[in-house]
Amino acid sequence: MVPSSPDYNPREYWLARGKVYKERFKYDPEKRLQEDVLLDYLKTISPFPTTVLELRCGSGRISDLVLSNFQT
Repeated sequence: MVPSSPDYNPREYWLARGKVYKERFKYDPEKRLQEDVLLDYLKTISPFPTTVLELRCGSGRISDLVLSNFQT
């Protein structure tokens, strides 16, 4: 299915793309520094927000990181 075809369904297209991305994703240990910097920054926010609007891009790795470190 190509985005310009008449039977293009954006939801199906992006769900399929996301599944392939997730299957092929390999964690890069060098990203640990990015994660640590982000978490350290978020810990400085006071009061910490109880509501977050997320506009997804990628597999949700950062969202999972934040949720696992800041669940209330």
